[in-house]
This record gives sequence, structure tokens and C-alpha cells, in this order.
Amino acid sequence: MRLDAVRQEVVKIRGRRAMFWCALVIPAGLAVTVLVVAAILRAVRPEDYFGGDDLLQAMSAGAALAGVVMGTLLGAQAGAYDVQQGTFRYLAMTGRPRLGLYLARVPALLAVLLAVLVPAVVVAAVAGALMPVGDSVRPGLSDHALAVWSPLVQTWIYALVAFGIGALLRSVGVAIAVALVASLGALPVLSLVSEVSETAGDLVLPMAVLRLVEDTGRPLWLAAAVAVAWCAVFVGAGAARTVRAEY
Repeated sequence: MRLDAVRQEVVKIRGRRAMFWCALVIPAGLAVTVLVVAAILRAVRPEDYFGGDDLLQAMSAGAALAGVVMGTLLGAQAGAYDVQQGTFRYLAMTGRPRLGLYLARVPALLAVLLAVLVPAVVVAAVAGALMPVGDSVRPGLSDHALAVWSPLVQTWIYALVAFGIGALLRSVGVAIAVALVASLGALPVLSLVSEVSETAGDLVLPMAVLRLVEDTGRPLWLAAAVAVAWCAVFVGAGAARTVRAEY
């Protein structure tokens, strides 16, 4: 995989300005909204105020929710955009391998998502450290690390799933709709499998993601392997479609 190809894909994602700026502003905006709510509660109802580690976790959860939604949108768009616009055939005509062109989008997508989550994570870290703690505890280094890791890993995983869906469907609008339904509806419903069988539940993506961001008592290595396998299936299916399709 060529580094210049990855850079080009980053430029493409940033060039789709409406989606990029939404992805940048919405996670930070949701984190700030949680902060404003906490400040209002502190002034109006001090008994309900949450600060310190509780505030950090709430802001991180808000950033994770927004990150998953925007990661799904960006991932579906990255997977389908070039084919829908008819530009992928011209890229393939340059003689560069289709698989390389496809895979270059993966690190580019992950890098952009890391960048767009930075403002939300920074705001959460500063607020969690500076806001009065009330009945909560002051966040430590491990709390700050989790506040970074949790939104990032969730956003990356669901973005890769959406990316594979986009490459399979090759239509941005349809891919976004299907990816949102999958990420926010179909896949979470699969977590109900754990109510029937804990072993089977370990193989479901939402339960694996949950284990990656909090201690549920299940093996961490298994959760990591399951998450990687799910992402590999979707990205691999998109790669197969990209390599074999006619343009």
C-alpha cells in the first residue's frame, strides 16, 4: 500500500466538506452539550450535579455516540463514493491494483476519524479535570485513557463495517441507510443472543465492542478477536466486490 495513495484518500474525505465538518463538529458539540447540562445542574440543582470522573465518562459517552453515527456515515460514503461517481474506473485505468486502491481508504478513514474525535476528547479531558467533583472522584490517568479509547474504538469498528457495506452496495445513499440500520438497529439487536447463550453472545459484535470498552467479565482477547473478525468480513466482502466488479 502506497503512502501517497493514503494521503490522496484523506484529501478526498476532507474534500467532501459537508460530511467532514459534520463529523468534526457533532461529537464535540455533543460533549459540550453534556458539559453545559452539568454546569446548569450545578447552578440550579446542586444535588443532581455530576463532575470529575462522572462528567468525563458522560462526555466520553456522548462523543462515542456521535462518533459511531458520523463514523458510519463517513465509512459508507468512503466505500461507495468513487464507484458511484464513476471515478474508480479511471483510477483503475492507471494500472494500480484495485485492491490497493480499495485498501488505501482504510487507514485514511481511520486517520480522519481519529482527527475529528480529538476536539471532543480534549474538551472532555479538560472538563473532567477542572470541573468541581461534587460527590464524584477526580479522574485519574486510567480514566482519561478510557475516555479516549472508548469513543475511538467504537467509532473505528462501526466505520469499518459501514465502509464494507458501502463498497458492496456502491451507492452512497443506499449504503448510508443500510449501514445506519445495521449499526444502530440490526447489530445491537443481535446482543439479545447473550440472553440465551453467553458463549454465543461472545461472538456478537456489540457484545465484543462492549467488552473492549468496559469490564464485563468476559475474555478481552476473545472480544478483540471477534471485533477484528467482524470488521475483516465486511471489509473483505467489499474488497471482493471491488476487485471482481466491472467498471
